[in-house]
Parts: sequence; C-alpha cells; structure tokens
Amino acid sequence: MRWTLMAATTNVNVLILLQPLHALTFGATHLAAMHFLARAIPVGLSARAQTLYSSIVAGVGPGLAVLGAGALYEHHHSGAFLAAGASALVGLVVAGRVHKSWNEKPLPL
Repeated sequence: MRWTLMAATTNVNVLILLQPLHALTFGATHLAAMHFLARAIPVGLSARAQTLYSSIVAGVGPGLAVLGAGALYEHHHSGAFLAAGASALVGLVVAGRVHKSWNEKPLPL
C-alpha cells in the first residue's frame, strides 16, 4: 500500500505521513520471519538459518534491489514505486501460501 501511494503523490506532507509505515511493515515482517524460523527450523540449524536469512534480507537482497530500482527509477520515475508495490504483493502471496501449507512443525531438513 505504501509503495503504491508513494507512486501516486509528490506531496511532501503525504510522503512524510507514509514513511513511518516502513517501520511498522519492516518490524512486523522481521518478527514474523523470526517466529517462523524459531518454529520451522530444527534447533541445531537455527543459527545457520538466521545467518542465511540476515544475509539475504540485509545484504544480497537490498544490493540487487538497488540495482534494479535505480534502472527503473531512471526510466519510469515515480512509477518505479509501483514495481516495489508489486514486489511486496508477491511477498504477501508467498507468505500466505507458506502460512496455509505449513503444519507448525519443524521442517524435515
């Protein structure tokens, strides 16, 4: 929602109101990921799983996203935020499917 609204306006006051949503969505997503890892990964592999998660979420993922976002913004300007919104929607669908199919037990790794 935030990305789509950010694509729709250049009003600084609206953007200032939208930006705190990042803290809420990031915090909720991080807590959900930690909750999932704590329950889905066997105890002996939890440190490795958290390291892999952190590497992707705080390293490789943003690095690749910035490369793509720069090119998108150069050609589509604020429309690039719509691509970010689409990416968030894909993540929501994947999370929903995992939630629906997971039986709340550790994964057989």
